[in-house]
Amino acid sequence: MAVAGSHLQNEMFLNLIVLGGNTEEKLRAAKNAGFDAVEIWNEDVDSYFGGATAVRTLANNLEIGFTDCMVLRDFAGAPKSLREEKRSAALAMLERAVALGTDAIQSPATTLDDCDPSTVDSDLRWLCDEASRYGIRVCYEPMAW
Repeated sequence: MAVAGSHLQNEMFLNLIVLGGNTEEKLRAAKNAGFDAVEIWNEDVDSYFGGATAVRTLANNLEIGFTDCMVLRDFAGAPKSLREEKRSAALAMLERAVALGTDAIQSPATTLDDCDPSTVDSDLRWLCDEASRYGIRVCYEPMAW
């Protein structure tokens, strides 16, 4: 049985961004299509009454898990003026991942024009250090553009 946060060997998962509808409709559609787990977006959690805890309960009832929580946007390399805001958002996302019962978050490369490339490594180290305190993994997505 796949439940929120579980990881089956060779599980089949789907990114919820490809589905229309509300959070419950997306989770039901993914389960009915045979997926074991989904990548869930912040927007799917925010739009569901009761937040992360209620989404986790729904997923458990549907017997579908979460591979990761998406997406911590424009974190690594954010300009100095946004650093504290981005770190606060990162901590909130880590807490959300724990509430959802998943052990991973995703953070793609920054797309901001005023990105500071000299801080990308230190920002990612900070994020990974914080994530380790929660037992969370960080999936970094490099962007080709």
